Amino acid sequence: MGYLNWTLDTEDGIDAYDPLGHITIMGEQGKLEDKCTFLDAFFEALIEGVQRIEQGKIIEIDTIVEPDDIIFDYTNKHLALTYGNQKTIILNTNKFIQDIYNSVKTLIETLDNAAIKAKQEIPKLIILRNFVQKHQDS
Repeated sequence: MGYLNWTLDTEDGIDAYDPLGHITIMGEQGKLEDKCTFLDAFFEALIEGVQRIEQGKIIEIDTIVEPDDIIFDYTNKHLALTYGNQKTIILNTNKFIQDIYNSVKTLIETLDNAAIKAKQEIPKLIILRNFVQKHQDS
């Protein structure tokens, strides 16, 4: 089982530009959950957080579209994530980053296919695409 689980809201079809959905981050202890968020923005915040984490630091990332920030606390031997009053502990940071990569790659493919199907331009998703490309190259 992975750390991330997410689903797109498909009730009115998939909106390639405003992908609303549900996301859950389930660590070894606790979980973070947002039942109605813009998945692209939430993943952008996760990407920024994992790109900036370093041992002994606490980083606060603005999710832009949500009232709560995501706090990445890497002051112990594990990564603690806090979102509002929710907290989870991630013991395998590399696996967590891999799960973000897999989720972002799938989200991009899904949104691209939705845009093509709707005869729309492919969404830019620059931060997400750069993360996937960088992760593939490493």
